[in-house]
Amino acid sequence: YTHKTDYYTRKHKFDPFPKYRSTEGYDLHDNFNISYEGQGEFSTDLYTRKAASVIKKHSTEKPLFLYLSYQAPHRPFLGEHPPLKYMSRYKNSRIFQHNLEEDRDAVPRAAAISEIDSGVKKIVKVLKLSGLYDNLKKKIRSISCFLSYCFMVHH
Repeated sequence: YTHKTDYYTRKHKFDPFPKYRSTEGYDLHDNFNISYEGQGEFSTDLYTRKAASVIKKHSTEKPLFLYLSYQAPHRPFLGEHPPLKYMSRYKNSRIFQHNLEEDRDAVPRAAAISEIDSGVKKIVKVLKLSGLYDNLKKKIRSISCFLSYCFMVHH
């Protein structure tokens, strides 16, 4: 599989290769089972919703390890723009990112990052409401790490 799946369908396409019969695959699993949940829902929203569900169901009696890996804002955006409520924030705006030229993906990238911010805010809220964010009686504290990979920009 490739590293880039469609944000709404979870399908991905790849170049023909002699030993494979197909040039398209599907990549969303719930544990070991293929899941078609959330068709048409932007992946960041789907992953946020699923993570919130896991948190709500988890007992406050024991710690929770949750690894949430958002796909967006992976480039290129091939007609899979984030929802309009995020895209509209950047309408008629110039997007600035140090050492990165403004390109056709600038607005979708900024919108996808805003959507991640919104998702993380929702997750923190659910952690607090569930008692998993900071429960000193149970000696439970949440540790949140935000990681992103680096990519080279060629000039």
